[in-house]
Amino acid sequence: MSSQEIGRRLAVLEWMARKIKDRQEVEKAAYQDEKVGRGTDYIVDDEGREIGSLQVAKGRKSVSVDIADEAAALAWAVDNFGESVIGLSAAGRKSVIEAAKRGTPVPGVDVVEKTGDPSVRWVPHKPGHEDGGADVLVESMLSRGLLTLDDALAIEEGRP
Repeated sequence: MSSQEIGRRLAVLEWMARKIKDRQEVEKAAYQDEKVGRGTDYIVDDEGREIGSLQVAKGRKSVSVDIADEAAALAWAVDNFGESVIGLSAAGRKSVIEAAKRGTPVPGVDVVEKTGDPSVRWVPHKPGHEDGGADVLVESMLSRGLLTLDDALAIEEGRP
């Protein structure tokens, strides 16, 4: 195969990957809008064999800590870690931040807790599953004409 042929095939594959990724995000958003809360839906083929599951997980929690008043945080550090604290060195800052993340009230430190949006993920059955796994079942539906890649991807602009 020539470099031109390989290059064209790679260009098409890259284009398809982008289209698939975009379509996947649209479908996940639609599922999330419909689902409302957390949970799992088990997905089956036309013959009732389980392909995998769609799962909605709650958003991840994160905590950010900002030392807004270094003098107040330093005074707290001296009270809690002893007179050996001279200033808020890198290690001292880390100790103050970790204490605040654990829920200890630290003067001069702002703690912000955030929860991300719930996320949708597709979990296909692996090849060792009793029915052969998701790939086998999806290929079977494609070969029988129950699914088409064109319909699934709606690659052309403006298609539903």
